[in-house]
Amino acid sequence: MFKIPELTATDIQILTILQSNAELPHKQIARLLNKSAPAVYERIRILRKKGYIRSSVALLNCQKISSMLTVYTQVQLKDHSSDSLDCFHQQATLFDEVMECYHTTGHYDFNLKVVVPDMPAYNSFMHKLALIPNLSTMASHFVIAEHKRDTAYKLESPPAD
Repeated sequence: MFKIPELTATDIQILTILQSNAELPHKQIARLLNKSAPAVYERIRILRKKGYIRSSVALLNCQKISSMLTVYTQVQLKDHSSDSLDCFHQQATLFDEVMECYHTTGHYDFNLKVVVPDMPAYNSFMHKLALIPNLSTMASHFVIAEHKRDTAYKLESPPAD
């Protein structure tokens, strides 16, 4: 459970509801929380303005997409200067195939979640990725089966407001 001390219990409840279904109308959220619809609308507007809600998206069912290969690609750089790290992540995140990019600790400097239609497409991607300056080593881990993918953070609610 994660705490966000500056938010009220109602704010946390709204965020929890929206993480499971961002399409719920304000009126329905208000009913669930025993609040007025205008109050819920205003809180959601403020949560967006303050950056707690970045966007609302539709999560696709990956099993409905005809061909999809998910690969976690670890990348090690030759140089670890700030400029080199910035250069890599700025260039790597431009590729459509890169769904997520993390600067990590350990043997590798970056972990990329790459999604492509098939192995030839991944091979083509690897050739493009290898053109980024300062790249030393790459390791690929192919997803065989997805058993859990959660997008909602479990938020701890402060005392009721």
